[in-house]
Amino acid sequence: FAALTGSSPAFIYLIIEAMIQAGITVGFKDIEAQELVLRTIEGSVALLRHTGAEVSKARSAVSSPGGTTVAGLNEMERLNVRHGVISGILQTLEKGKEMEE
Repeated sequence: FAALTGSSPAFIYLIIEAMIQAGITVGFKDIEAQELVLRTIEGSVALLRHTGAEVSKARSAVSSPGGTTVAGLNEMERLNVRHGVISGILQTLEKGKEMEE
């Protein structure tokens, strides 16, 4: 439980930081980039809660074949972002076990 929820805010903040940095890189001011990212995350969570959709189906619903979103998702998968997130969470579990000993 702690591995999934206790450390996850820091993991989410890391992802938010990366999204903000990308926004700054393409020309947004830092405050603008942060507000856009936070609104996007809030809206995404609200939509999931409202519809009750599975996350993978919601992702597919906003990803046009051959479009910009798919291009970005493909790059993230190529760079093993999913694996990094999973590994980071599993590492918190291992560290928690070590600390209990």
